[in-house]
Amino acid sequence: MRPVACLAAAALALSASGCSFIVVRGPPRDTPPGRVPHCTSVPIAPVVDTGLFGLAVLGAVVAHQRLGEPDGGAFPNNDFLRMQRTFSILGAVLEAAAAGYGYIEVASCRRALQPSPDPT
Repeated sequence: MRPVACLAAAALALSASGCSFIVVRGPPRDTPPGRVPHCTSVPIAPVVDTGLFGLAVLGAVVAHQRLGEPDGGAFPNNDFLRMQRTFSILGAVLEAAAAGYGYIEVASCRRALQPSPDPT
């Protein structure tokens, strides 16, 4: 793969990672009573982060399993597989944190959007 293509792939992967941190907004704390808060109530970004988490875990598992092959396969010194495993684990941690943040903020937004019970 060409260096430019590698850099473009890395930039795309980094921009897709942790999108809940960028896109999801919880309800503002200073919203006056009776006013509808502007926040994210649909969990699209956390679902995407969850899917990317699964792919990162799969990448780490596959790289770890390939490290145990006696012939080394296409990577005789295993440096690439170690790097893939390490970055996949780091990506999985980032994606898990982003998904958790996104689900928490979406849940708090949905609670804030629910109509308050009538006191009468």
